[in-house]
Amino acid sequence: MFRFAHGFHPAFEADIVNLLAGSLAEAKFVALMDGEPFDYQLLSAQALKNYGGDDDLVAVYDYLHSYSAEQQVRDESLVHFLRLAFDFVNNASNWQAIARLAHFILTGSASEISCEQAAVLLDS
Repeated sequence: MFRFAHGFHPAFEADIVNLLAGSLAEAKFVALMDGEPFDYQLLSAQALKNYGGDDDLVAVYDYLHSYSAEQQVRDESLVHFLRLAFDFVNNASNWQAIARLAHFILTGSASEISCEQAAVLLDS
């Protein structure tokens, strides 16, 4: 895929996976509420626009353009990162943590959540 300067690959990959994970979490929630399967084969990056992923996809495409001029490499990389994000969201313990955090945000009155609060929720 890409050739990174020493130490940058993990941060690059984590940024892209994080950007995709939010929309995938919303897609999973909608699928569960509708009694539909949450299946990797039914998803595409473009479908994430239906789940609030427009701005995140713009950032993902910017990342991919900055690391490769070749469309095929960008397409293959996007599939790879989408799979990593899907696997993260679809992991049972990760999903429970995502649900706890979402519940806290939706039922709380605070307009912001601190990093420490999020860490406690995610680790519990």
